[in-house]
Amino acid sequence: MTVLLLQHLQAKAASPSTHLCILDALSGCGIRAIRYALEVPRVACVVANDVDADAVASIEANVLHNHVIHVVQTSHMDAVDCMWKAARTTKFDVIDLDPFGACASLLASAIATVSSGGLICATDTDMHTLLGKTSHAHATCHAQYGAVPVTAAYGKELAIRIILGAAASLAAAHHRVIEPVLCTAVEFYVRLHFRVHNVPPNAPEPASLAIVHQCIRCAYFRLRPLGHTNANDGSCDNDNGDSVACPVCGSSLQIGGPLWTGPLQDKDAIASIITTETCASTAQPSPATSLLRSIHREFMDSTDDDLVLFISMPKLFRPFKAILKATPSKQTFQTALQTLGYATTTTHLDPMGIKTNANMMVVYSVVVTWLHAHGCANTAPILPSIGPIPMYLRNTNDHHVELEPNVHFAPPVKCTVDHTWQRPDAPSTGSNDVIGQTFHVSAVDALTATLALARPHDCVILHGHRYVLTSPLLVPSHFTLQGRMSSGDDSHPETTLVGQVVVRAASHVTLRHLHVQYPAAPSHIVTPTATDAQPPSKRPARVHPVLITSSSHVQLDRCRVSCARHAAVLACVGIVDGSASITLMRSTIHAGPQAGVCVAVTTHGTARLVRNVLSRGKKGGMLVHSGGRVDLADANVVTRNALAGVDVRGVGSMAVLRGNHVCNGRASGVFVSDDGHVQLDRNVLVGHKRAGIEAYGGGDAVVYIRQGHAEAKNEISGNGIPVLGATRDVMQVGMLMEGMDD
Repeated sequence: MTVLLLQHLQAKAASPSTHLCILDALSGCGIRAIRYALEVPRVACVVANDVDADAVASIEANVLHNHVIHVVQTSHMDAVDCMWKAARTTKFDVIDLDPFGACASLLASAIATVSSGGLICATDTDMHTLLGKTSHAHATCHAQYGAVPVTAAYGKELAIRIILGAAASLAAAHHRVIEPVLCTAVEFYVRLHFRVHNVPPNAPEPASLAIVHQCIRCAYFRLRPLGHTNANDGSCDNDNGDSVACPVCGSSLQIGGPLWTGPLQDKDAIASIITTETCASTAQPSPATSLLRSIHREFMDSTDDDLVLFISMPKLFRPFKAILKATPSKQTFQTALQTLGYATTTTHLDPMGIKTNANMMVVYSVVVTWLHAHGCANTAPILPSIGPIPMYLRNTNDHHVELEPNVHFAPPVKCTVDHTWQRPDAPSTGSNDVIGQTFHVSAVDALTATLALARPHDCVILHGHRYVLTSPLLVPSHFTLQGRMSSGDDSHPETTLVGQVVVRAASHVTLRHLHVQYPAAPSHIVTPTATDAQPPSKRPARVHPVLITSSSHVQLDRCRVSCARHAAVLACVGIVDGSASITLMRSTIHAGPQAGVCVAVTTHGTARLVRNVLSRGKKGGMLVHSGGRVDLADANVVTRNALAGVDVRGVGSMAVLRGNHVCNGRASGVFVSDDGHVQLDRNVLVGHKRAGIEAYGGGDAVVYIRQGHAEAKNEISGNGIPVLGATRDVMQVGMLMEGMDD
């Protein structure tokens, strides 16, 4: 993202002879400095600095390897000393601050030493402090940035604005001002890009700081600018009529800030980057480009630059869950506010967030209107301070505010099908197809020793009933690990491995006829001894009983994976990176009442499932996110899961369901959100308490239902509601999307 920005700034530079001098103040191994040298045009020099001697040695080696020694200079000193030393001669045009933790201690030096009009790129990875999760976090944030956070849905935007507010105050001390260019928060960190300009000594400095009052119970908040004079003849009385209690629910108000209230982005710069990347790129856009497009959409929705902080729709309607069955979509709520003359837009920081210049009393008036329109006339216990609803809000049809019809959930009709399947006629694959040697093992010690000595294409057959693993069992490449099956029933393996099985950086691995059981307190988890000086440790980290990472062509055939009632499990089977691929055949995944999901496919991993049973997942049956891809190909049964049977979320995440049976869930059969994609063909979705299909995410989530042939139709019946979500979220198409049939 920073490279894209610098490329744009150099392309738009007033003088073609402009050459940048860049400082990577905490360079680490020097990769970012090398990218600046290779990818940013007209760079005079890049200084890669680090205080650690080993890091400097790595920088020098990487610079030589990438042939940029003529551009990249190494520096071995403290970051603050490096900035001030350069300020005495030639100031840097760009200073990049990417520390491990807060950037507060470096901002003052960077703002003072960067050239006028120069760019500061700062990262803060201490999101826990900026979000104000604890009282200690509040104190730490105040010590670092001179501001106090509040716990609210808009926490990431507040984190950005707190750092910018601190930067603005530091700049004012040096007779300088800041101009944000590109600011965002991604996952666990905040990334800011802002220019620093000199101002004349006597010029008035614009006040762009405010404090926020946030209710501790509901979504109400208000902003109060700093340095503004009251309009009531200079009186010190508060002309806004503010009170210490929330005017909506009567609870106490938290005070947060100071925070920056000016623009967070340079609209023209971002629009130009998007245009350039769109014209130049023919491949799939990079994550940085996708993020910039999300930010750009905020500008397209509104012309108002002063929309500070946002409203979270789930947080706004959370107090009314007990009395309200249907909540408005994000688009409906935006339409209502726009009809009343207020500006609204979305935010890239929250898929369910809305930014508006309407005050929160107007927002809650729209909430009350929705409640009244859906049979919840008595809102006094929840909103004691809301006055009579204005006449222009009572009759929403006069203003063309389209309210969604009320959704009525019917009692689910449970599925009574015996969830078994007919075994194929082909004989079971056994050890006779093994190219290498076959080892027969009965004890766990012998198993560990055999795996250490195994060669590619070998096979180990386990003859014991139970193997208690004292450490994770690492399975090598081109290897088959096989257990025993019950006599007369090839669906119940008799060989049990108690512990964790890991396939890491391996390929062509087969696990067959095994029962992997994860205990509540595995022996290989080390916990400190409880003493008077050291309290007992926290609960153990949550793991995957079967973990597939950086491995391809992994097959689980007629296996069973389960966990103890209180086991700390994320997913019984976890496929966790882009190079991981797995085929799951004729297996049973039984997550257990206290576990997580049955199968999780994340971070661009891929999985194909044929004739499996996924049942009793506390967090659902199948979870696909962060670009994972899943093909539930034939006769899988997903049943009795506490959350969604199949949950697909995130950009690039996709699931193809063909000929499966998804039933008797406590939530929805298929749930898709946040730009996820699902394709359904010849499935049965029955007996779910909430919905057969639920599409969530304001138009970004898409479910493709193949219709057009009687034999291709999906059976969706006996659910609380067949389909839940806006009609454009769930589309019936006769032709499947190109590329999803693979």
